[in-house]
Amino acid sequence: MAIRNKMLLKQFNDYLLSKELLKQGENVLVAVSGGLDSIVLCRLFKESKIDFAIAHCNFKLRGKESDGDEEFVKKLAEAYKVPFFSIQFKTKTFAKENKLSTQEAARNLRYQWFEKIRAEHQYDKIAVAHHLNDSIETFFINTIRGTGLAGMKGISAIKGHIIRPLLFAGRDELEAFAKKKRLKWREDRSNNTDDYLRNKIRHSVIPVLKEKNPDFEKSMERSLEFFNFANQIQKTFIEDWKKKNTTIAADRSITIKLKAVWDFQFSNSLLSAILHSYGITNLEPEKILNSSPGKIFQTKNYRLLYDRTTLVLQSKKIDDNHQFLISHTPDKVELGDHKFSFETVNSARLTSIPRESHIQVIDAGKLHFPLTVRRWKSGDTFYPLGMTKKKKISDFLIDKKVNRFDKEMTYVLLSDKDIVCILGHRIDDRFKITDETVSVLYIEQIYG
Repeated sequence: MAIRNKMLLKQFNDYLLSKELLKQGENVLVAVSGGLDSIVLCRLFKESKIDFAIAHCNFKLRGKESDGDEEFVKKLAEAYKVPFFSIQFKTKTFAKENKLSTQEAARNLRYQWFEKIRAEHQYDKIAVAHHLNDSIETFFINTIRGTGLAGMKGISAIKGHIIRPLLFAGRDELEAFAKKKRLKWREDRSNNTDDYLRNKIRHSVIPVLKEKNPDFEKSMERSLEFFNFANQIQKTFIEDWKKKNTTIAADRSITIKLKAVWDFQFSNSLLSAILHSYGITNLEPEKILNSSPGKIFQTKNYRLLYDRTTLVLQSKKIDDNHQFLISHTPDKVELGDHKFSFETVNSARLTSIPRESHIQVIDAGKLHFPLTVRRWKSGDTFYPLGMTKKKKISDFLIDKKVNRFDKEMTYVLLSDKDIVCILGHRIDDRFKITDETVSVLYIEQIYG
């Protein structure tokens, strides 16, 4: 057994080195719940003589037990003579206010706080105690949810400042080490219930598989490595495909060529992988590809539009302000991801009428300040440049084949009640520059 424990310490240090989780001289903030896994992680850092501190979150979910965990971890830090950080969260309140599950709320709270402490106290890394069994359980959870290769690779050993140095070890190995070292730890009673999917997999699925293969964990470790390798190949392919078949507009919306998707032998899988690359995992590619033009699919952070020959992916971060006043120039207005600058200049500065689509010039002498910028409305009309008859803005946008997303973010400029121009599209003929124009309102759409 002594040999086995020495082996665990060596494997720990070898894993840190092989995965490049820590550089020589770096220090670590270790997340410690008080459970077996984090207690072992602390001991391994101590025996490896790596400079570390302990951070503990009290989520106030188990009453006195939660407070007991906090006190237990505090005493551990005192015994190891390392810095100790702790915080208490109103987890259920946070979850309710942000419409999250308790688990999601706890995860968001702890990682935000860990990063805050890391940055303030200048720790190089944050170490968490996920081990091989956690990674295997994650594999099955993601398989059930249909997350593709990205989810089947298990848990990553490093992500940003977060490292997971125990992914090489199964829970049995950690427990054997802890018992040999006579380590004490706290048990979370919720781990013994089947209230969560992870617990059901842990208690009902894994034991059956271990009966068939006593070395199941190590077999899965090799499989996860293969899936990780396959995922890296897929990521490289998808990024190369996106460079050829997607475009990013000034408003950061993403256009995907539908033909390029359809031409691929495994079009559903391809689209799934593309969406996953943008963090979208809850849309079914089959439903998207079998839908009709104009159909919109919603996720928490994105909207996806099926627009004739393309798919348009847009962030839901839309400016809620519908109206702006321009009392003087120069001035700048931000309309969601669109930015426009307004400046009044002498007509002599214009040697010719700009033809660039992102520039519009207006006869300033025909304007009455303050000007109004707002989203276009149903029933809005104007006289498109070069025309003597009114035209509905809705018809104009249809004729220009502006998609539904861009229509929503189309703004007009008004002088009194008259529409001067559709920003970024067309000016009104009544406000065009003539030989009598003295001053010019110069409007430019700013990119980047």
